[in-house]
Order: sequence, then structure tokens, then C-alpha cells
Amino acid sequence: MKNSLKVFGISILIFLFTCSEFATAQKIIKVGAGEYFTSYLTNTGRLHAAVWTSTVPTMRDYGISNVVDVQGAQYTNIALTASGNVYIVGTANSVNPFANLVATDNQGQPFTGNTKVYGLFQSYLSIRNGSVWYWGIGDPLNFNNGQSINAPINLPQPAGKTMVKLVPASATSFGSLTWVWGLASDGTVWQWDRSNHTPIQVNFPGGVAQDIAIVGPMAFVVKTANDLFSWGYDPRYAGGLSSWQQSGVQSIKAAWQAAGCVFPIKELVGNYNTLHIIDANDNMFASGSNPQGNIGNGVQFSPWRTAGWQWDWGNGQMMTAPVQIPGKFRNIQTSNTITFYLYVQDMGNDWYSWGRNKAMSLGNGQTLAMNDYAAYPEALNVPAPTLVKPLSQTWQIVPFSPSVVPAPLANAGVNQYINTTTTTLYGSGSSQQDGTISSYAWKKISGGAVTLASPTSQNTAISGLATGTYEFQLTVTNSKGAVSTSIVKVVVNGAQAPANKAPNANAGADTEIILPENIVTLNGSGTDEGRVASYLWTKVSGPAGSSFADATDPGTNVNALVEGVYVFRLTVTDDGGLTSSDDVQVTVSRGQVNNPPTANAGGDKTLNLPANSVMITGSGTDTDGSISTHYWRKISGPTTGTLVTTNAASTQATGLVQGTYAIELTVTDNSGSTARDTMRIIVNAAANMSPVVNAGTDIVVTLPAASTTLRGTASDPDGSINAYQWTKTSGPGVSIANAASVQTGINGLVEGVYIFTLTVTDDRGTTASDDVQVTVKKSAARNQTPWANAGADKTVNLPTSYTSLSGFGIDPDGTIASYAWVKASGPAN
Repeated sequence: MKNSLKVFGISILIFLFTCSEFATAQKIIKVGAGEYFTSYLTNTGRLHAAVWTSTVPTMRDYGISNVVDVQGAQYTNIALTASGNVYIVGTANSVNPFANLVATDNQGQPFTGNTKVYGLFQSYLSIRNGSVWYWGIGDPLNFNNGQSINAPINLPQPAGKTMVKLVPASATSFGSLTWVWGLASDGTVWQWDRSNHTPIQVNFPGGVAQDIAIVGPMAFVVKTANDLFSWGYDPRYAGGLSSWQQSGVQSIKAAWQAAGCVFPIKELVGNYNTLHIIDANDNMFASGSNPQGNIGNGVQFSPWRTAGWQWDWGNGQMMTAPVQIPGKFRNIQTSNTITFYLYVQDMGNDWYSWGRNKAMSLGNGQTLAMNDYAAYPEALNVPAPTLVKPLSQTWQIVPFSPSVVPAPLANAGVNQYINTTTTTLYGSGSSQQDGTISSYAWKKISGGAVTLASPTSQNTAISGLATGTYEFQLTVTNSKGAVSTSIVKVVVNGAQAPANKAPNANAGADTEIILPENIVTLNGSGTDEGRVASYLWTKVSGPAGSSFADATDPGTNVNALVEGVYVFRLTVTDDGGLTSSDDVQVTVSRGQVNNPPTANAGGDKTLNLPANSVMITGSGTDTDGSISTHYWRKISGPTTGTLVTTNAASTQATGLVQGTYAIELTVTDNSGSTARDTMRIIVNAAANMSPVVNAGTDIVVTLPAASTTLRGTASDPDGSINAYQWTKTSGPGVSIANAASVQTGINGLVEGVYIFTLTVTDDRGTTASDDVQVTVKKSAARNQTPWANAGADKTVNLPTSYTSLSGFGIDPDGTIASYAWVKASGPAN
């Protein structure tokens, strides 16, 4: 069958084969554990995953060759080939498979030379030339304001450091809970997060780590040469004390030793809820929250089949302190991308899985129908390591009814490879959903005579073992009478596997570099019928002074090369102790020395809101060549704001808000050398407009009235009025009733002229004032009566019949306004 699908990158043709054809030839060496997608990498460099057909899932070959690593993301996996190419693999709608090559980085350069890959929620990370690259959907690290990053970008690196391992961690809703830790070749640890795009160094006692882990968003873990440390929101996930009990970095070594863990530990792996450790004696221990059985001790604390995942379970409600998981183990496989299940190998290279079995994640052939497992994601959980054979497994859809109590899950433990005549069989991983187990029964089904000490107990000792292979069956019966069986193998005298064959070592193709480039990436690989246990690079010949970034990494860098011919040897050791080697030649030539370019991001810009966009024009010069690319990015400033174009000499910054942005321009010349320059955009708040105030019309008051009301008004064209204040500017004494109100009474006025000032303050502190005049007049006095004088009396003798009267009037406080004569008495004529 042939299928082609394009999703987030360059699609390739995928030739799909059922894996049963290859099951005898291929063995799983790694598991890509994503939340909703699980893939299996085999010793032949092929990648497989279960894909839904029209009826049931079927295991398929994804058609990619020479795969050396695979890691889980949320809905996909990320795969790495021996040549350093990266593929994103998954299924569209759980049905249509895709394998998309990540062809170029954000500069348009071929995205090759990668040595390690990781998933981060729906995004991805890789180590390339010792530095960290990042891209994907959702932008959990917030390097692109939460928008997808379609091609890998090179994150800022700590100066002079070479990364050898990354540990990503993210909460389901990002907030501030997203981190990437990087372990450098010198043992220092560095952190990128949503607030720190330039990495910050992680501080812990001694400062030199051998390994690192993060448990979900809850606990950080650092292994040093002599101790094991944890801190974070809740170090109980890593076996420590709650941060409410002990703040800061705490040693958790004693807690693990109390559980039986023997140091130095061999493996240290965190997933979303748990921390798993394999100790010096190959025993496995775990701690953390156990809602879905992912501790592995046969216990699950959440509601089982009939309830979906509940994000509001109280923190610590299902916490498990460090506990041993019976058996001998190696090669833990899981991820921290909301992953609630794990895989591990026993000492005979068989695989076991446990935890949540949603989306076919456990590879055990058991799945609900799609609609059922969306509604009941915990229905098929397996709370203890259980033998699985994903490549040859036939899948079946399990009928589901919430009202039916299912049969128990018998678990006879992990296959044992021993050199003693006694051992213990462990049925403690057996479990019962929605009920109880009423009985256990052990019996031997193959092998020589032995004695079972307690055949009806959960665990039993056995004795009388001799060289050979034994099989024991555990039958578990629940309270409803339903039974389940499980078989465990015990191999005595180390006959744990067929005769071991030496692994295959491939040191990669010969290569040549030209000075001043003095670092080369060696792309080695190894394959084995079992498992490659270690890699080791050595220098066979060549000039002195070079150094490996990590001599145990098949994709390491070699630093400080000088002119000459080097031969480097990769030695591969398998899990049976056999080795093989292969050599690669690196030729370092003296070429023309390239002068690096010069970058100029342009002058700083200042804006006043509401203006919120500006053009930025940069430039680059190269004295011995030409500028090939420009790349703009924001390195600090408010989260809001967008660079319209990132790969041209000029770009526009839009959607800016108040604050200071630092914008970096990187220019690359035609020889690959780069230069950077930074400019600033300062965005000021909009200029404030002054308020408008009116103290009212002038007022005249006549005594004896001695009070009046001042009636002001005010408005602010770009805000609001926050305060009013009346003051007397001039005039006699007076009392202002409510000086902080827009209207106020004034009392105690006396004759004279007053000036009152109303000052208003707006919501941004700007003031304005206006004056009103109050004139107080003297009161009018009482009018005095005028005086009238009619003159002296007159005597007239007839026949004279007339005379003249001459009177006058006096007004002591004014003037005479009129005169009027009337006859008061006398004859009628």
C-alpha cells in the first residue's frame, strides 16, 4: 500500500507493510511515547506505529530508513535518521499516516546535522551542532507570541557551551509553566522558558550535573556525582518533601535509598506524573502522582473505567513515595508531553508497558472503539509492567459497558534471569477494576521440579531451581468469579538470550571542512539485534588539541580542529558486552579566511500612542562577499506586537503597545558567517490633553446677604476629572463650605470684591483653572423725611384778590424730587 500526505512540512511517500512479515527479523530498541501517538524503532532502523484501518488497528512500517532515535510529542512523534535528518510522523485523523521531512531551517538552509530530537507538547526541539533548535505548533516557549513556528529557529545559546541533552516540560495550559532544560558537556544546566528566551544557568549544589529530569510541571531533578536533588512546585513528585515543608533545593537521595535504591543510579526518567529510576543493581523504583497506574506497582488511584480524566483532582491526593517495582529492568521509555504511560525492557530484551492505554499507547492489542476511548480513557489502563509484543500483536476492539464489572488483570511479574536456586514470583501487579480480587493461584507449567512456598498467595517464593527455563502461571479470581491468567518465565544460569552477535558500528561518511570553521559533527550510529548499550569516540590519528563535546554521543561535535587529516573511531558496545568499531576521516583544509559581515539594525525609534506601528530598516555589509540573508526577531519587550516580515532588510513592527522593544537583526554572508545588531522601539503613552474648566459667571451680592453658591463645570476630552479644588485668590475673609466639589457654598461675605479659582485635575494628573468674581455691595440706608417750608403768612386787602406764595424744601439725605400746593382750608372761592 502506498500513501502520500502533507502535514507541517515536506511529505514523503509512505510504503506501509503489516509488521507480522518482519516480526522475527526486527526487534524494538526504542519507543516514541506521545500522548496520543506511539511508535516503535527497531534494530534495523525502521519505524512502526499502529494505524486504524476501516475496522481495527494494524501495525505499519512508516517507510523511513536508518532511523536512530524517536521521541514523543502530543499528537505526533519526532524521528532522527543516522544522516541527521528529522521527520515528524503521525496519523491524520488517526487513520492516514504521514512522515514529513523537516527540510530547512528558518534561514532556508538544509536542516541536517541533528544529533538528538525531542517533543514539547505540539512543538519540537533538536540538538544541532551542540545548540538548541525549536519549532512547531502553539509556541509553548512564546518565542513567536504564541504563533506557530513553521521552520526551526536557533535559540539563543549560553556562550561557549555545547548541549548534550534536553529535557522539555510543559503544563497543559502553558501560562508560565513551560521549560526546556539543557545539560551542557561541562555538566552545567541551562533553562529556557516563556520569560527567559536567553538561557539562564540553573543553580544547585556543586553546579555539575551527570543527568537531569523534570516531572511534569511539578519537580526539577538533578543527579550529581554524589547526590540527587529536587525542587520546584511540588518535589513530592520526585520523592522529596512538599515545597510547603521545605523550600528551595533539597537532597532526595536518602528517600530513594530508604526504598532500597542502590546508588549510583543507571537511569533517571521523568514523565508527566512520575519519576522512574533504575539503580546500580538494575532494580526499578518510582515516585509521583498515580492516577492512572503509571507508577507501576499495581495501584491506580483515579476512578477506573467509568470516569474521564479529571484535571481538578487535588494536588498530592494520589501521591506515592519512592517504591520498588519488582523485577530487573533497563531502557525506560516515556516522555514529558502529557504522557501517562511507560515502556521498559527486562534483562532478556522483552518489552513491558503500563499506565494509561488510550489511543493504543500500550501496544498490547487491546483498544476500545474510538468513541468509547474518548469518553472512557481509563477503561483499559494497566497499572503494572506487562509483557507486550507490539510488532506481532493482533489488535482487537474490546466491547465496553460501564455497568459490567470486568475480569481482573493477572500480572505474574517480569521475566527473571538468575544464577540462583531460589527466587520470588510477584503477583502484586495484579489488579481489579471496580471490584476486589478474592484469590491467587500459582502453578508451574513448564520446567523441572520446584517447590512453591505459597502457591495461593499474591507473591510466592520458589526453591529447588536448576539450570534451565521455567514458566509459571498465575490465576487471579475476582469476587464475581471471573478469572485471568498471566505467565512469567524464569531462566536459570543466565541463559537469557540466544548467542550474542556483535553490533554494527557506522562512523558516518568522511568529511572535509575549511578553516576558519573548526568544528565538525560526527554522525555515527550503531545497530544490534538486542540493544546498543554505549558509544565511544576516540581519535586514532591527527593533529593534537582537538576535543569531543561528548565522546559517548554517536552524534557528537569535535571542537578546536586545526589544519590536517584526522581519523576518529566509533566503538559500539551492545547489551551483551560485544563491541565493533568503524573509522571516519575528517580533513581540515586552510581556505580563504572569511571576514564576518557587519549588521546595522538602524537607529532607535520612538512612538507616542495612538501610533502603534513603525518601519524598521536595517542593513548589512560584507567586505569580502555579499549578504545572503536578513533575519529580524524580537528579543525583549511586551508580548504584544508583530514583525510583519522577518527575512528582509526592512520590516514593519505593528500592534505595538506602551513599553520598550529590543529588535535584533541577524545578517548572514555568502560564506555563512553572521553578525547581529539590536535597535530599540520606545512606545510612549499618548500625550495627555488638558481638562476644560469653567468657574461660572461672575456674581453680585448685596449686603446684608452674606453667602452665595459657586457653580463650576469641567470636562476632560481624553479621560475623566479626578479632583476639584476651590481656593480664594483675593478678597476679604470668607468660608468655603466644600472646596473639593464642583459646586460649593461660600459664607461670611463682607463688602468688597472676591476672586475665587476652581482648579480641576484629570485622571493623568494634568490640571486647569478658571476664576469667578464675587462683588459684595454695601446695603442701602433708611430714607429721611424731607423738610417743607411754605413761607411767611400773607395778608391781602380787597379789592386785591391775589398774592404769591414762596416755599422751599430741604432733604437731609437726598434731593427734593417734586413740589405740590393744595388749599388746606378757607372760603370756597
